[in-house]
Amino acid sequence: PKLVFLRLEAATELPGLLEVKLRSRFIVLIIGPADRHLHLYEMGRAMSACMADDVCRELFYAAKNKDDINHIIDVFNRGTMVIPPGEWNPKIRIEP
Repeated sequence: PKLVFLRLEAATELPGLLEVKLRSRFIVLIIGPADRHLHLYEMGRAMSACMADDVCRELFYAAKNKDDINHIIDVFNRGTMVIPPGEWNPKIRIEP
């Protein structure tokens, strides 16, 4: 699998790619064999979680090269806990 991460110079509307009219600064393209579709899907989920995080997004803006991008993703994934929806209880606070 290959992951292509593009940071556009300016936010641009991408007609046909999004369901809503929204300007985007980043494009993530994940390419791989059809028999690995679940693996590719999980890569997409991880990237969308990174992009949804305000701190990660700001770090992506400041990244200078692919090593910076890899480091941001690695730090985010190491510091993120995934809780299945059926086990999430908003009354319980988990401290790191």
